[in-house]
Amino acid sequence: MIACGKFHVGDNQSGNPAEFNWGVDGTRLMDDWGVSDCLLNAGKNQATILVRNSADGTPQDPYMAFLEAQGLMDAHIEDYVGCNNDGVWTATYPTPLPDEAYFDTWITRNGLLLLERAPRNNPWYLEVNLQNPHHPWDITERMYKLYRDPPIDFPQPTEPDGSASLEAHSEIRRNYAAMLEHLDECLGQLIAGVEARGELDNTLIVFGSDHGEMLGDYGQWQKQSSLQASIGVQLAVAGPGVVGRNLCDDPISGGGSRLPSRRRLLGTGRVAAGLRWPLQAGSWI
Repeated sequence: MIACGKFHVGDNQSGNPAEFNWGVDGTRLMDDWGVSDCLLNAGKNQATILVRNSADGTPQDPYMAFLEAQGLMDAHIEDYVGCNNDGVWTATYPTPLPDEAYFDTWITRNGLLLLERAPRNNPWYLEVNLQNPHHPWDITERMYKLYRDPPIDFPQPTEPDGSASLEAHSEIRRNYAAMLEHLDECLGQLIAGVEARGELDNTLIVFGSDHGEMLGDYGQWQKQSSLQASIGVQLAVAGPGVVGRNLCDDPISGGGSRLPSRRRLLGTGRVAAGLRWPLQAGSWI
């Protein structure tokens, strides 16, 4: 098993999400979780919180270490502090980061690097956990222009509470759409990487998410809701033996069983004795 991105498991007994730690090189828990190769990072909000809470203001995960090496970490943290001060749900101005330093672009590069190192003559399992779409609605300057030149008007929230103007909701949804388009670009690059190995016809691809986003519906944001926008999460599967375009609207089991289910699908069963069986970490950021 190889993995990169925000891994939803951790080694933390306090229950404080800010204390989850994957190590600056992203491999600290690799042996504990039975992962053979990885580059795991904190969540997009969590990464900045870990730096600000550290004694010396240094990176606590590989993404912030990457930004520091590029001379971009301080600007990124200042941007996130500004988003929270200005209203994390309504701040839609572009990030100061260039496209090549954007969180999901960086994670995708890591996924392709891990794919290059994957065995050629043995089965492999690669999990790439991208960050977006997720608050804050930070997007690059290029992404910012996608739905503003010309401006695209999206449907307004259902029964908003009036805390944000109609134009603010339009701005938020333009950013959200840009995040989705960038996500599609990242997925395309990863699929192209599999195809370049000559393994696309023999690879099962599973696309899913851990939660939805209320996006202002009924005056709510984020995911702490039992409404459909929050709990209605897509699961798409493609590859050998999968019936194309077969739609299932029936509910399936909760997110905590996804990783074990995928491993069993691949025939790996439980991890070796003495290693920890991954569970959801419970982080909300």
